[in-house]
Amino acid sequence: MSFLQQERARLEALGYPLSVAQEGGEALSVFLSRVYSWLLGGIVVAGAVAWWFAATGFALVLMKMGALLYFIIALGVLFGTLFFAQAVRHSSPLNMVAYALMAAAFGFIASPLIMYALAIGQSAIVLQALAITAAAFVGLTVWAYTSRTDFSFLRGFLWAGFWVILAIGVVFIFLPPSRTADILWSGAGALLFAGFTLYDTQKIIRVYPRDEHVAAAIQLLIDFVNLFLFILRLLLATQRR
Repeated sequence: MSFLQQERARLEALGYPLSVAQEGGEALSVFLSRVYSWLLGGIVVAGAVAWWFAATGFALVLMKMGALLYFIIALGVLFGTLFFAQAVRHSSPLNMVAYALMAAAFGFIASPLIMYALAIGQSAIVLQALAITAAAFVGLTVWAYTSRTDFSFLRGFLWAGFWVILAIGVVFIFLPPSRTADILWSGAGALLFAGFTLYDTQKIIRVYPRDEHVAAAIQLLIDFVNLFLFILRLLLATQRR
């Protein structure tokens, strides 16, 4: 039995409702419509906030704080809004406010990298990274929905890779990477969140019940934004001399 099957069995034993995959039909289509509507809204909010911070110069203030302080503040803001969004995900309209705040937090986190791209005259790369991310995300989503492969086997590898990528990222705060190291790290991060997209897409269908569309959108937004940031950093790293 795969991890997703075990998780679904555990939830059923606790009295949770059926997953949308088990219900099928209209329940599944309504669930997916809600999930991807929320996801699109989150992407728009995150993008608007990131662009505003970068265009107005507020991102420069963040960059002047120093990498370590920025990292600490970013983690605090992100986890605070994530916790809030998860806690009120069933309480409308508060869940919309919390989700928008979480999406704005992602924009806040992304703004220094986007401002850096604008400052070195690489604004086109930001749009290129967004286009590549969107195309990759759609392709991975279709693959996850249509494939007979159970991607739950990726779970252990993905979380191990996450902690390795995070640890290396912390090291880069104190020891700025070379061009080659930056390319390798960014490429590995992009592959990691491509894997998370496959895994999480299947998970929301096979495990989540119909009333967890907000939680599903949160999960996919995390995957999308991180995939975008690693692709953007990879493209920028290739321009370094």
